[in-house]
Amino acid sequence: MSQTSLEAVLPLTPLQQGMLFHAQFDGGQTEGEDVDFYNVQTPLELVGALDTEVLRGSCAALLDRHGSLRAGFLRRRSGEAVQAIARTVEPHWEEVDFSGFGAEERRARLARFLTEDRARRFDMVRPPLLRFTLVRLAADRHVLVLTHHHILLDGWSVPLVLSDLFHLYRDGGTTENLAPAVPFADYLGWLSQQDGEEAEQAWRAALSDLDGPTLVAGGAGTGASDRGQRRVVVQLGEAATARIAEAARTRDLTVNTLVQGAWALMLTSLTGRRDVVYGNTVAGRPPQLAGSDRMVGLMINTVPARVRVDPAEPVARLLSRIQDEQTALSHHHHVGLADIHRAAGVPELFDTTLAFENFPVDQAVQGASVAGLTIGILRDAVEDTPEGTHYPLSLAVYPGEGLRFELNYRADVYTEPIATGILTRLCALLENMAARPELPAAQLPVWSDDELGDLLATSTGRSVAHAPRTLPDLFEEQVRATPEEIAVADATTTLTFGRLNAEANRLARLLRARGAGPGRLVAVALPRTTDAVTAILAVLKSGAGYLPIDAENPAERVAAICAEALPVLVLAAGPTAHILPDDVPALLMDTAELPDNASDLTDADRTGALRPADLAYVIYTSGSTGRPKGVAVEHRNLVNMFHSHRANYFEPERVRAGGRRLTAALTNSLGFDASWSQLLWMVAGHELRIVDDTVRKDALALVDHVADAAVDVLDTTPSVARQLLAAGMFAGERHRVRVLALGGEEVGEDLWAELRDVPGLSLYNLYGPAECTVDAMFCHADAAARPSLGGPADNTRVYVLDGFLRPVPVGVVGEIYIAGVGVARGYVGRPGLTGERF
Repeated sequence: MSQTSLEAVLPLTPLQQGMLFHAQFDGGQTEGEDVDFYNVQTPLELVGALDTEVLRGSCAALLDRHGSLRAGFLRRRSGEAVQAIARTVEPHWEEVDFSGFGAEERRARLARFLTEDRARRFDMVRPPLLRFTLVRLAADRHVLVLTHHHILLDGWSVPLVLSDLFHLYRDGGTTENLAPAVPFADYLGWLSQQDGEEAEQAWRAALSDLDGPTLVAGGAGTGASDRGQRRVVVQLGEAATARIAEAARTRDLTVNTLVQGAWALMLTSLTGRRDVVYGNTVAGRPPQLAGSDRMVGLMINTVPARVRVDPAEPVARLLSRIQDEQTALSHHHHVGLADIHRAAGVPELFDTTLAFENFPVDQAVQGASVAGLTIGILRDAVEDTPEGTHYPLSLAVYPGEGLRFELNYRADVYTEPIATGILTRLCALLENMAARPELPAAQLPVWSDDELGDLLATSTGRSVAHAPRTLPDLFEEQVRATPEEIAVADATTTLTFGRLNAEANRLARLLRARGAGPGRLVAVALPRTTDAVTAILAVLKSGAGYLPIDAENPAERVAAICAEALPVLVLAAGPTAHILPDDVPALLMDTAELPDNASDLTDADRTGALRPADLAYVIYTSGSTGRPKGVAVEHRNLVNMFHSHRANYFEPERVRAGGRRLTAALTNSLGFDASWSQLLWMVAGHELRIVDDTVRKDALALVDHVADAAVDVLDTTPSVARQLLAAGMFAGERHRVRVLALGGEEVGEDLWAELRDVPGLSLYNLYGPAECTVDAMFCHADAAARPSLGGPADNTRVYVLDGFLRPVPVGVVGEIYIAGVGVARGYVGRPGLTGERF
């Protein structure tokens, strides 16, 4: 436009700055290119005799009346963005006639037109960024479609524009009976007079000590233009709305405050945070500026709303605090978000927004009668059109006889069922807040009973009853079933189940004579041979708990373990005796004389009865997160793991085709609790092949060993699995592993994908802390294209909870809580820590 055609050149409001940026750099700025998500469409149904020429003239008079509707937006050579107000502009006016079609065709064509119209971009430089289209459906029924760029008008302004338009229509297109318009330029002038330094200090203080942004999309961002916008809608009934309004009134709160509180609590559930921030869309119409409530323009702003949630704080107090804190900042609602980010020293604060519409369009025009016309919002069309937003979640709330909630969501982040669930839970949360304001915040339910039931069901493993047993019971049962089958072998020795059982019984009787029994511990510090497996079984048969000592540990760590666990005896051999502390009795297996009696021990042979609740072993953690802890695991814990593994891991047809016995490699350190995953294969009747230290620590040697020893089952870490792949584990025609279990580390997606493609391989991911008996969860590759912790083991419940101890939805970070038969007794000698963790 030429300089002579300009009425004024004005600055932009903070939100206009952001919208201009998106319009120019988020998909092009020429009409006809990609959809501008800030195009806003208002379809009005007009029923009655319509004077088309008067309506068109009224649209022109409307543009003459409000300079803000004649604005074009451009950048000067300096880069400064301005809005240039044209002296006069012709309205974009179109007429479309669908009246000659049948009812169904009319609806289809109208729907298609509305979609296409909303997709048409405005040229931001050429005003007006507002168009009028009159769609004729019948002689007495039309739809007037007003489509504008959001940079022109906020939600408060649209009803003002419509009111003026239909007053003009009533008066034949003249402005004589309308009060003078309040110029939008007055607001821009008021903005320029505000104390920016004081406002930024207020925002800096409000956002101090914030430990990070509140992001529901986990880094999906707010700028992609091809994401796709969708909307879900829920409307509360009149009775529920009245209860919420009454709850607000009796505590001197606004309904908006209750909605803000509910959204804040919902964000704690969606993000797992207690200190949440969201974008609060504020009216931005300062009461000290005369006529601000009648101005037409974009005066709204999106500012951060920070809510710190104390789980123990009553809801009523939380709501009062929210209202007080937001009121204190209301004088600074004009500050732009970029300036607030700069003041707070952070690049990002939130990726969700909330707008409570104080002046909804439909309340202003729905059912109005003007000059023989009855006016209404074409509600179906409005509901199908999501609000323009660059955020993953944007909530709009419309007051009325029934509170209306519209949740706009990005389809690349959320599905419709998830978005619907969020909105449904939000409404239920709001009703609960109104009904029970005395409750602590943490006790307000954020799930429906059905949703909570579904969450708990997926968190619960199979419930399977087993007879009370100990590990010696299980092993001896297997001995009776397959006495002549190979149980365990190393590089030089092979033991059948019968011979292994006899040797373990003889050693157990010697241990009994040296003080071993239920309630006591016997340490085992032996090289990786069949003797180590014999010793473990002997300790358990004696009734004592097994305490592994890794011979590669420093002597100081071994001494600290023995000083805390207090074993009555240490089983060692010549190569390992040097690491033992002097004050612990030692029994050297390579020189010990064993009794001749090789029969199974009974309680009469022990110092006391052996029960499922007695200790099976104590395993010490690595100490990577502090002082090593000795986890005390009972027989009942270990027996549950055995049954769960046998049903879900050892026995499935894909693993044990034809019922044949498999060969499992013992590659883990005996001082590592995951060694039990391998030892239990033997208890289940399979052959255990002990891999010595030289081989297990060399990928090439281990690959050769697996092939030469015909190993079927390998349990290792993902990092070792990568080395084995690189060493040719699944290359060539040699014998291949049939079962590969990963654990101890996070499994990368690339490794999981590569291993899933190996023909004939049954791939598992096993997960669990030592405190829950090795493996609390398992995942088979058939059930997961991407690596996952999978589902709970049998008789196990695994929950992901937030800081309020509430289950979190899928995709939200929380802390794992595990319950069930696998949970160990606690930490040896650490009652305080046991009370904290167990």
